Parts: sequence; structure tokens; C-alpha cells
Amino acid sequence: MKLSKEIKTAVFVIVSILLFIFGFNFLKGTSILDKKKTIYAIYNEVDGLMVGASVSVKGLAIGNVVSLDFLPNSTNILVTLKVKDKLRFSPNSIATLYESGLIGGIAISIDPVFESGNIVKSGDTLRSVIKPGLTELINEQIQPLQRNLQSILISIDTLFTGVTNIMN
Repeated sequence: MKLSKEIKTAVFVIVSILLFIFGFNFLKGTSILDKKKTIYAIYNEVDGLMVGASVSVKGLAIGNVVSLDFLPNSTNILVTLKVKDKLRFSPNSIATLYESGLIGGIAISIDPVFESGNIVKSGDTLRSVIKPGLTELINEQIQPLQRNLQSILISIDTLFTGVTNIMN
């Protein structure tokens, strides 16, 4: 049986469209074939967290951030996460927002709590924590040094004022 050119062209176009869809989702970091759960975390602030940021457990990527939005009548931010369906941790687990590198990328790490019979379901909300980043830790260390430096500069200014008075 011989296929006409129109049928060959139609099959080629359909296969091309399917490959494009799979490739596009692969580059986005999502897969059409993997089942995923949608879970939520609520934060006061999300300094630089972006849609598509990695969600990990113990350093292993298990999903990504799907959306960021304000809660109704609040300034808190609702973060929607898509994670692999295979994971069996409790809804009492903690979603920690942390700085993933020196360049300033922000990601979410889930600290899993394992409880028998209590498994996170799609739609559950995890407790959330913000881990201080490198710049915040450096600022905490520099503040006492800055206060000491200010008092030294005031003392030096007083000393130079006294020397100037004596010289006059």
C-alpha cells in the first residue's frame, strides 16, 4: 500500500509538533509523563525567588516553583510548588527558602518529616522558614565593627581638634 504525499506530510507535521512540545517542556524542566503534586508554602518575603526555581530535598532536585502570588487581603506570598508524586513525606515538613549560591540564586529546600500514614497530598501547605543568606550574615558580622570604627573616628577627631587648639 502506497501512502500519499499528504498523509506523509500530515504525519511529519504531527510528529514535529509532539517533539516540539516534549522538547519545550524538557527545557523548562518539566515532564509531561511524570506525575506531580502541587503543594504550597507561605512566606513573608521571597527576596529574588523566581518562577522555575529549584525545589530540592537534601540537594536532589525534586521539582520547581510554579507561581508566586499574594494571599488575598494580606502581604504574605503564596508560593506554589510542583514536586514529584513519588515522594512520601509528611505535611509537617518544612520548606526552607535559601540562597543557593554566591551569585544570589534563591531556591527552596524541603526538610522532610517522615510519619507513617501521614503523607503530603496535592493541595497541602508546608510550614515555611527563611534561612539567612551570605550577605545578611556578613552584615550581622560587620555591624559591631562599624560601631567600633565610628567611636574610633570620633576619638581621632577629638584628638585632632585638641592638637589644633594647642598649635594655635
